[in-house]
Amino acid sequence: MRNDTVILFPTETEAALFRERYRASCPVVICGIGSSACAAATAAAIANHHPRRMFLAGIAGRYPKSRSEIGACFLIETEFDAQSGAMHGTLFESLGEISHSCRYPYGTIPRCNANTVCCAAGSPLHITGADLENMEGTAFYAVCGALDVAQFAELRAVSNTVGDPPHLWDIPLAVRNLTDTLEMLLENDQ
Repeated sequence: MRNDTVILFPTETEAALFRERYRASCPVVICGIGSSACAAATAAAIANHHPRRMFLAGIAGRYPKSRSEIGACFLIETEFDAQSGAMHGTLFESLGEISHSCRYPYGTIPRCNANTVCCAAGSPLHITGADLENMEGTAFYAVCGALDVAQFAELRAVSNTVGDPPHLWDIPLAVRNLTDTLEMLLENDQ
């Protein structure tokens, strides 16, 4: 495992199993929930650690049309900003930078696209055709790209279907699979 990797998790719940298994393997930063907290934590982690690569790892909701299963893990190829725009019925029109993409050799981990939202959707919005939604992705990708991190990617594990009440979310399964997949990424470093 390399020392020049930093991993950000939105919450300690998402990070706890990784911390338990890999105490000293690489710096772990809790970035907080939401784009502002994530952007600030990402910039601070880059300034403090000067990493060659960074991962944002967390759970996500799947849209009902998605073919993803609860517990499935994905590298997010493109993250769409679904926060800055206007709604026209159920259609979203972006008013700013619409997407950011990862910069990482994928290997065998499945890929999909995601939306960054400012609150969990109570019902699926027809925004970009993305499979998943989260609250930090575009901020992470934008800061990593702007500050020239060599490699960066967002890894998400599906915990729920968008619109499900929180008591139906399978966070323990998603966190286990997230940790296992992150372990595979780190052990297969090129």
